[in-house]
Amino acid sequence: MPAGAYLRYPAIRGDRLVFVTDDDLWIGSVEAGTAWRLGAERATIRTPKLSPDGARLAWCSDAAGHPEVWVTDLDGGEPKRLTWWGDATTR
Repeated sequence: MPAGAYLRYPAIRGDRLVFVTDDDLWIGSVEAGTAWRLGAERATIRTPKLSPDGARLAWCSDAAGHPEVWVTDLDGGEPKRLTWWGDATTR
């Protein structure tokens, strides 16, 4: 990693690693040592989690003005918002 690089909220399942850096969601391969940004938004992103089979990714984002839970299939498709709680403690 370059000097000054950091990652937050790492989660690993098999060879897949997901993490947040600069409020962007990234996914990578542990074996290959490479990562790709899944998307960029002007929001704080926290706590990404991979599904048990590694096919889906869930995370918390405050893009709506408060934290809500989102999910997406890693083989493509649009993210889907799962909650509408409007609660600051959503994780």
